[in-house]
Amino acid sequence: KVSSEWGTTLDYLTYPVKIKGQEYEIIDTAWFRRKGKIHGLEKIAVKDKLEWMLKAKKPVIVVLFDISEWVTHRDMTVLWEMLEKGLPVVVALNKIDDVDEDTLKRYKRDLKNWMRFAPWIPIVMISGKEKKWINKLFDMVKMVYENGQILIPTSKLNNLIQTAYIKNPPRFAKNKIVKVKYITQDKDNPNRFIVFVN
Repeated sequence: KVSSEWGTTLDYLTYPVKIKGQEYEIIDTAWFRRKGKIHGLEKIAVKDKLEWMLKAKKPVIVVLFDISEWVTHRDMTVLWEMLEKGLPVVVALNKIDDVDEDTLKRYKRDLKNWMRFAPWIPIVMISGKEKKWINKLFDMVKMVYENGQILIPTSKLNNLIQTAYIKNPPRFAKNKIVKVKYITQDKDNPNRFIVFVN
């Protein structure tokens, strides 16, 4: 069942695609709405979706916002939960062909303001109907994926943290001193760093 109405997507749909010689697997899922608005089968469809995303093989999550609808606190909460779980995210604004240039600039500025808790998340504008800038979206997905796989040597991380510690020593209550023993990157999740202190 497919329609433009909310709550239609009840199961995930998988599409294998090839763009610029690179193979991708797109998994389309139902979005998370406010709990009070979710009923019946849709409630089952969105249950434990974040956990399912974590189990997917090295995913990059593309959060697709419809420019004709405004983002909500719930959208931002879900985005924050994705970041907390260490999922790499790209935000795509769809249906940009339906609005004028000034509206588009204002929407993008407002969205960046909403997303100030994660200013590094890239925002890509696309038009699904006109099939415009889709390649740009996939270029961004590829870049985010490759950056997420970078492994930083522990020695380089330790030099960085020690330099930062000397330049701007952290303050603690009751004159306690916290010494950083060493920092290392989590091999299972390259976006997470583990710091050992006294």
